[in-house]
Amino acid sequence: VDGKIILRIEDTDQSRKVENAGENLISTFEALN
Repeated sequence: VDGKIILRIEDTDQSRKVENAGENLISTFEALN
């Protein structure tokens, strides 16, 4: 019904960091809503 998703993103692996990955993931979740 009115569920809530809490998303925790940690960027501890700097060698594989993708710019804007967090924002892209959030956009994907919003599109699924």
